[in-house]
Amino acid sequence: MLRKISIIVFALLIGFSFGFNLVCVSNAEEYNGSHYYFNNIDNESDKDLYSKIENAIENHSLYAFVWNDCNSNDIKNVFDLVLLDHPDFFEVEKELKILSIGKFKRIGFSYNNFNEKAIENSINNIILNINEMSTLEKVSYLYDYLMDVSYKDSEFVDTTIYGSLINKESNCEGYSEAFSYILNKLGIENYLISNIVDGVSHRWNKVNIDGEWYEFDITYDATDNNETRNYFMVKSAH
Repeated sequence: MLRKISIIVFALLIGFSFGFNLVCVSNAEEYNGSHYYFNNIDNESDKDLYSKIENAIENHSLYAFVWNDCNSNDIKNVFDLVLLDHPDFFEVEKELKILSIGKFKRIGFSYNNFNEKAIENSINNIILNINEMSTLEKVSYLYDYLMDVSYKDSEFVDTTIYGSLINKESNCEGYSEAFSYILNKLGIENYLISNIVDGVSHRWNKVNIDGEWYEFDITYDATDNNETRNYFMVKSAH
C-alpha cells in the first residue's frame, strides 16, 4: 500500500513541478463536445483517454500520464482520432513517444513552432472574401482555393495547414485539414475521413450542406491535369 501511495505521490510531484498533464483515465470527466470521432467511440475508457489527450494538447503539455495497463496501440489509435476531430491541433507532431514508468505510461507530445499569426491572417483574408456567400458558395470557393495549392507526394513536404496556406504545397493531409479548419471557422459542419484508398492511406472531407452530407476530395482533383471537379460534392468519393 505504501509503495502504491509513494508512486502516485511521485507522479503528482513530477506533474506539478514540470507542468505535465497527469492523466488518471478511470477518473476522467465526461467530455461534452460534439466531435464526430469522439461520439463514435464505443467504450468509456477510450472516451476518457481521448478527453485527456485532447486536454493535454489544448494546454500544450509535453506529457500526459495513464495507467500502465493502457495498450500503446490503443493510445496511438485514440490520438489519431483526436487529431481527426481537431484540425486546429496542427502544431502537434503526429508521432507520439510512449514510455512505461513504473505503474504509468508517459505519453510525450512534440510541437511545431509555426507562425500562427501568418496562418490566421491568411484565413481571415479568405473569410473576408466569402463572408456574405451561401454555404455552398463558401465551400466551392475554398475548394477551388485549395486546388491551387501544389500537390507534393514527398516525405519532405509540410503536411500541415501551414504547408497548405503559407508554403502553398501539401498532400492529402494538408488539403483536407486546411479545408476542415476553415470550414470550422465558418461554422459549417464537417469532418475528416481517413481510410485506405488504392492501397495507400488517404484523407478527404465530408461536409453538411443545407442538411445533406457530401464528400469532397481536393487531392484527387488537384492532381488531375485537367483540373476537373470530379470529387466535388459527391455522395461517395471512394
